[in-house]
Amino acid sequence: ILMLLLIATVCISMLALPSHAAGNAFRFAISDVPQTAESGDTLNLTLTLTEVQDKNGILSADFNLRYDSSVFEFVESKLTRQPSAAWFFTVADHPEEEYATFFLVDNMVSNPAKGGEIVISVTFKVKDLNMDAYMEVRSLTQKFIDDFLGYWIDPNNSHMSSLLVGCGLPGGMMGSMMADLQGVHGAINAGLRKQGKAEINLDQLMVKLFQEVEYAWPRLGYPPLVTPFSQYVKNTAILNLMSIMQGKPRWSNIDKDTWNMILGKMGKLPGALAPEIVALAKEKGLEFYEGNPQDAFPDELPKFRQMMKEEGWDEGQDQEELFEFAMHERQYRDYRSGVAKERFNKDLEERRAKAGAPKIVVRPVVEMPKFDIDSFVAAHPQAIPLQAPAKGQILWQLDVDDRSTAPAVGSAVKAGDCVGYVQTYYGMEEITAACDGRILAICSKQGENVVKNEITAFIG
Repeated sequence: ILMLLLIATVCISMLALPSHAAGNAFRFAISDVPQTAESGDTLNLTLTLTEVQDKNGILSADFNLRYDSSVFEFVESKLTRQPSAAWFFTVADHPEEEYATFFLVDNMVSNPAKGGEIVISVTFKVKDLNMDAYMEVRSLTQKFIDDFLGYWIDPNNSHMSSLLVGCGLPGGMMGSMMADLQGVHGAINAGLRKQGKAEINLDQLMVKLFQEVEYAWPRLGYPPLVTPFSQYVKNTAILNLMSIMQGKPRWSNIDKDTWNMILGKMGKLPGALAPEIVALAKEKGLEFYEGNPQDAFPDELPKFRQMMKEEGWDEGQDQEELFEFAMHERQYRDYRSGVAKERFNKDLEERRAKAGAPKIVVRPVVEMPKFDIDSFVAAHPQAIPLQAPAKGQILWQLDVDDRSTAPAVGSAVKAGDCVGYVQTYYGMEEITAACDGRILAICSKQGENVVKNEITAFIG
């Protein structure tokens, strides 16, 4: 059983932790550790005394052998080789674990190398899984999924998570990754059509993304594939795919967070950067940072502490509320005001309605279809997409005097103009026009949530 094997390996590595008697120090080597363990198996471990340091010539020691009683059942211990020793053994209960306590007295040998060695054989039995407890945990988890969580889980995730093994991306990002791919799918196919190439479906795009991650990850210095670095690698791979399929060179678009990682502003990368990445940084006039990453960021905590004080909010146990506020200010304010709960309940209601029967009795629902990008591009093959630079909320205008709306179709824009904004968790990102032209269509409404690289409008 894999889970038991993992637990066994951890617990075995913690065995034989001696408590030092006065004047003595002891070291033990553990051998005969099994590589696999199944429920019901017997584990035989050998503890060999390898080093003794004493000042009075008498070896007198007691030490605790710690093990997880929920996984292992202690069977027996034997002193298999002893020069001249008295042997005592007891097992003491512990609230969370159990300790096999040994007491050795040897007035003949103070160093095993000079007169022999002390070897202890300890036997454990791997316990059976508590299936009742397992099923209870499973039922609680399933209740969360049935009540609300399942409405946000793509049913394909469970089928495709194993595909992440090859490229190394963590399985937990499967949902966000598929949302990102769905957001850029239309833009990629638009680029392929413009080049006269065949379109690709979402499954084909996913495979190409995995292959690009395998290519990009080592060239970015093998950043650890955990948050946020796994997102940086995934985002870079998606941007590379878009560039390649639009006939542009790889690495044409690297976001600022990924550049900060590349330049060392988030710490030293485990591996070396590829020469092409180093050359690109020099070409852009970027400098590599070799100092302490924390020194590059000001201490903002006093500011957030003062804001919490002004709002009358408690900092929480171990200042966990302060930490959450400082890390995610906008989300925390939404949580405190109740906006987040209201938004969650509204989203949940809509998802439940979509997942249920098409006939709605309680209230009429008129749902406008999302903008049909494929049909629009087919009718306007020369249209240039405006894409969201980051994940967040679309804010076409920030009008304090009147209602903020998207720009009118037909409005003139110039290359480099700021057409709108995306409100991210860290601030505003501009949506800029790639060329001169006029607004042909708006795909995302004011206030809608978008993912990175999602098409928000077309110009031509």
